[in-house]
Amino acid sequence: MSTSRARVTPPSTRCTKSTAPVVRVAPDQPSISSIDGVRLIYGPGTTCVKSPAYDHFGRKASFQMRDPEEHRQRYKRVAHCFSAGSLQQMEPLIHTVMAKLASLVERNVDRPLNMLHWCRMTALDISGKLRTHWSCGVANS
Repeated sequence: MSTSRARVTPPSTRCTKSTAPVVRVAPDQPSISSIDGVRLIYGPGTTCVKSPAYDHFGRKASFQMRDPEEHRQRYKRVAHCFSAGSLQQMEPLIHTVMAKLASLVERNVDRPLNMLHWCRMTALDISGKLRTHWSCGVANS
């Protein structure tokens, strides 16, 4: 018995490989592939509301919020953390912790390293230092 294997590309895959900046992949689902299109939909002051699919992305964070008023309130509480001045204050700390991560990688270049684990530990070190001025030292290991 002979079987032949056909390579089937789903329509959505064919559509999203299009060179058009906006492709309709379903009656109510566009695929946006241009920076300007993404900014228009997700940028500040947008009137677009996210689809119900965002309700299933886990713990509710700013990215998943569909209610514009709720998102605005959350943004107001954390916006000061991302001001130019705040980011400039954080930069030396982040450079120090990232240098420790780079050193860890260099010391282990000849053996397998679980980078997901070490990136999580680095994030824990940075957030601990920023929130409480205390580091658990995981990047020092």
